[in-house]
Amino acid sequence: MTQPISTAALLQADLARHSPMMAQYLSLKAAHPDTLLLYRMGDFYELFYDDARKAHRLLDITLTTRGQPAGEPVVMAGVPVHALENYLARLVRLGESVAIAEQVGEVGAAKGPVERKVVRMVTPGTVAAAALLAYAEHTQGQALAHVRTLEVARAGDLIDLPPATLRNLELTQTLRGEEAPTLLSLLDTCRSGMGSRALRQWLTGPARDRSVAAARHAAIAALVDAGFAPLRDALAQVADVERIAARIALASARPRELAGLRDTLRALPELRARVPDTAPLLAQWRAALAPDAGIAEVHGFHIEVTASHVDKVPADYQRRQTMKNAERYITPELKAFEDKALSAQERALAREKWLYEELLAALRPHLGELGALARALAALDALDPDTLAPREALDALYRLKQVRSRDAKSKTSGSTGEAGQGNDQLLRLSAIYLEAMVPVERNSRIVLGIHDKSKDGDLGAQRAQSRVREKRGAKLAPLKRLVDRQASNPGDRDRWIPW
Repeated sequence: MTQPISTAALLQADLARHSPMMAQYLSLKAAHPDTLLLYRMGDFYELFYDDARKAHRLLDITLTTRGQPAGEPVVMAGVPVHALENYLARLVRLGESVAIAEQVGEVGAAKGPVERKVVRMVTPGTVAAAALLAYAEHTQGQALAHVRTLEVARAGDLIDLPPATLRNLELTQTLRGEEAPTLLSLLDTCRSGMGSRALRQWLTGPARDRSVAAARHAAIAALVDAGFAPLRDALAQVADVERIAARIALASARPRELAGLRDTLRALPELRARVPDTAPLLAQWRAALAPDAGIAEVHGFHIEVTASHVDKVPADYQRRQTMKNAERYITPELKAFEDKALSAQERALAREKWLYEELLAALRPHLGELGALARALAALDALDPDTLAPREALDALYRLKQVRSRDAKSKTSGSTGEAGQGNDQLLRLSAIYLEAMVPVERNSRIVLGIHDKSKDGDLGAQRAQSRVREKRGAKLAPLKRLVDRQASNPGDRDRWIPW
């Protein structure tokens, strides 16, 4: 019995053997070989060859044949235009992706078939994302203006960390459901909520591409060379731009939050000056720290002096804003006049409310820039050389093991049963996980103890404690051998990584 011709075989054949309409279909199908292609023909969407046979099995629709333009019968199946959405929903539930080709040309405008193009792609991911956005818009009662793009996390892009692995590694939560001690609680020295959220995302969704970690390490090296302390101090003063931008989009931002955004925008030139551009990631984030000047515009009364005449400014002039080629000043008299004008009768409560709504509306077009600014600030905040460098990451791991071992001993009165084995398992898995995240130089010295610095802690005392703990290096000898073996023979990683 002759086997039916496949779509793949047809795509490799000469299109000139087919009718103009089938040649058009096959050219569209060549661009979407792994997707069901619905080809609009009048009041029906038709599927041909393998697509038709598959739709027949999945949807139980009629399978027919028509003609033999290339010596083989054209196998086809169709669905009515008015019932398209029902059939799409069934296909998506079955995990299928669909491309929809519509007529985009005028009938009779050109010789041959009407021009058709794929105008819509429907996949389980896009439908799930659309449903999620629709639910979020329904709960918020308005469109989500700050959601600009959707990014699909593909399985091949990230290291697979199933829920059981995340739980056993205690990356963000202990086995008892507590926030500490975990790897995140030891590494998180971020100055803002944005940075803490970015660090959590890096830990729970590590990229499989090692160039991502390498780029972060290059950024860390550049920050260490340039001096990181001034930047950290500046980051402590920034507001949560990420959440403020979302509140602006939803028209729910409070005056205090906008004041925090204003102060952050005013501080950007100084903060940007503290970020070196000697690493690709830092250059990218540094550029994001210079949003449209229209966002940071200062409203009010001022005296503008060009840069060439700044040295002539009287001593009682107070700098209000620094521009690209000028400085803006205000005097005590002008400030008093401004205060009087701002407290006038026409700025009563009703007008203030209207102006505030206008301010929110004026900020909405800048949500994309504010989002980029928030991501850059979060990444800079999360990129702490004291915790994310390879040696310090191992320090954090050792500190975590100490805490867990001490907790287990207090419960078992010194026994080394299942609790001790659990700690050893945690140590082994965490070491592998950290090695997958950060490359460790071969034969590098492992520094014991972590700089567990709080925002107000004494760093010198903590470093002294680290030197004391360093003398107990023999306890980490098995871990060092494991890491060195991983670093010297990357091929072993696939046999060790539990995922």
